[in-house]
Amino acid sequence: MAGITTRPPVDWRHRVQPHERLGFCGPGANPGLGTWHLVGSTWHKVTGLAGGISTASAVSRSDMWAIGSVVAPDDTLLHYTGTTWQKITSTALTGLQFGDILALSDSNVWATATVGGSPPRHLLHFDGTSWTSLTVPSSVQLGGMAPDGSGGLWFSAGQSSSQPPVVEHRSAAGTWSSHTLPGGSGPVFGIAPIPGTTSLWASGFLQSSGGTGSDAVIWGHGPAA
Repeated sequence: MAGITTRPPVDWRHRVQPHERLGFCGPGANPGLGTWHLVGSTWHKVTGLAGGISTASAVSRSDMWAIGSVVAPDDTLLHYTGTTWQKITSTALTGLQFGDILALSDSNVWATATVGGSPPRHLLHFDGTSWTSLTVPSSVQLGGMAPDGSGGLWFSAGQSSSQPPVVEHRSAAGTWSSHTLPGGSGPVFGIAPIPGTTSLWASGFLQSSGGTGSDAVIWGHGPAA
């Protein structure tokens, strides 16, 4: 992977335009309105196994992967096959609380997790047949995920607001690296690819001067950002 430099168009740089990420509202300490399905022009509330989805990633309209809640918040991975939602079972997934899921194809699905929300962090991969847990360095924080276009992954990292903003990268070969973003101090919450490109947006906030508040920020990476 080419290194991130301080020169455009390959550097991470912060922006001021608005950013929005859509998702689901699952249960938990502050439950939302549940899972909803748009049919034509009408929204229908989903019940049953998929009623507590917190986030999802779709390969197609008939192949979706999601994080759901059955016994505890975000304790289950689900798969939609076009007609029904199915609970995914695997030894590698047992006892985990899931943070994010990214489905790139039906044989390339990634998920992040912890045990009860605490380290160590887990990175899990589905190859179309089975789930495996991959080694994550103890210093790495795993938030949202985005593909790098070369078989690797970028991760947002929810650092302390007093520390510089950081994104993590895992190459296709499994090599990890950390990249500090410009602008000051604050966490990075979200990261997403710009469709049709290998460029990215990341979102978070930066501490304002004097540490009395914070400002929302967008960072861009790549020629399309």
